[in-house]
Amino acid sequence: MTLTRLLAAPSRWGYFASMRGALLVLGLALAALPACRAKVPVIDAPFSDDFDRAELGPTWHATSPEYRIVGGKLEVANAHNRPAWLRRRLPATSVKRRPSPTRRAPRAAARR
Repeated sequence: MTLTRLLAAPSRWGYFASMRGALLVLGLALAALPACRAKVPVIDAPFSDDFDRAELGPTWHATSPEYRIVGGKLEVANAHNRPAWLRRRLPATSVKRRPSPTRRAPRAAARR
């Protein structure tokens, strides 16, 4: 049975049979999505950017149109929690530090 026939064929299950076919097509389309993404380059040397140009360029992903380069500096106003991401991955051997949970300092002995 072909896929188009499965989708169009009426059955005793009616709506649910056509939904099963639609979900199959959707599942196949979603399964192919991860293979379509471009590979992000890994940072292999210390990274710096002097912003000596007019636009951010392909190295950055600005999630707001508020990011501008003015006088060799990156300026932003009213981005409201829409960051500019560097389009590079950390190497697998990098050390990722997390802030340690805050603890209360031990109380000093009673002063006499």
